[in-house]
Amino acid sequence: MPFERISLIGHKKAVNCLFIRENILLSGSDDNTVRVWDLRTNKTIKCLTKFVNPVDSLCSHDNLNVYTASADEISHFDLRATEGVIVQSPTASLFNNGGTDINCIDMDDTGSMLVAADDNGAVHVCDLTAFQAGSGSDSGGYTSSHREPHTALVNSVLCGVSTDSFYSGGFDSLLCCWDRSRDRGVRPLKQHLITSDELLATTLGATSAGEQARQCINPPFIHQLQYVLPNRAGLACAVGDGDIKIYACNENRGASKASGTEDDTALDNSEMCANELRLLCHAPVAHDGMVTALTALGPHRNTLLSTGVDGLVRTWRVGYDEDATAREMQKPVSASAARRQRRNKARTSGPPSVHSHPVVMQPGAVLAHGRKINMLAGGEGGDGRFFIADLSPAIASCVFT
Repeated sequence: MPFERISLIGHKKAVNCLFIRENILLSGSDDNTVRVWDLRTNKTIKCLTKFVNPVDSLCSHDNLNVYTASADEISHFDLRATEGVIVQSPTASLFNNGGTDINCIDMDDTGSMLVAADDNGAVHVCDLTAFQAGSGSDSGGYTSSHREPHTALVNSVLCGVSTDSFYSGGFDSLLCCWDRSRDRGVRPLKQHLITSDELLATTLGATSAGEQARQCINPPFIHQLQYVLPNRAGLACAVGDGDIKIYACNENRGASKASGTEDDTALDNSEMCANELRLLCHAPVAHDGMVTALTALGPHRNTLLSTGVDGLVRTWRVGYDEDATAREMQKPVSASAARRQRRNKARTSGPPSVHSHPVVMQPGAVLAHGRKINMLAGGEGGDGRFFIADLSPAIASCVFT
């Protein structure tokens, strides 16, 4: 599948981070600026300046309130408060981490919660509703910090449609699901230690010598997290050993609760599930070397893009294998097993889900970008457009043709 590519020119140094929402793209750079791009014209409409250090992460839920992480500081910019293109100072400082750099930030779809993680493995949760209301004399009034369970730098945090849960992963190879529901504070709900070959380890009880060697050379650190599948039912992990792994997540629980379709009993049953995240599918050695970034395309998040230190952008079709389920149902079974199948079919009637169907990743087109890529960003529209940030100042805008 061929690609068309144009360049967005404006930054003076390498671009570290991207965030896309509808027709707006945010980019943060080593030139100590953030640019706000109108993707209908591919032009800069705002430039946030006066950062003392490079901008490492950014996010927004409405394209009007922008949050940035630069060194140990998280800042808030209200773009409605300025009329010109150049914005020389933030509207407010949200959080200062006391000298420890913040690596990543993300916020939920409602704009009520922002999560950050730092070099020491601490996870910080900011209540944006309290922040905007002016609660507390400093960040201690609306921010809680958690030094466990991570023991090393956290590379990625991922929020969702509600403030009930979020995910984190980093250089300790620990994937953690956090629970923030029903006023019980923030606590780790599920944890999973990623290994180089979980499927082989599950089958044989230990990894092969070849896999152990690969793990020593490229440890299975978590570099980025990304939702895939409808209702964000899957959690894709970019792993340092070149693998991509997709786990079942409870993000659909937050979506159903937000829409008022799930009761407290269902929540209790969900929380009593196994304390490890369940592996759905696995693309071993998806890249030659570490996988550094992921993004999902389309309203159903069925197209996953991945990149690594090999300078390639790979496309993957992620979906449910309905044929495999049908074949399994056609196998001869005992009478008791047949009854169980009928009960399971009744419980899982309706659209495919991670509970009723296997999940598969099918490789697709490959784009040879040629340089190490820092970040990918893609939207939920159907145009197939995505963006590449690498070690150059330019942002590559690509689209499937």
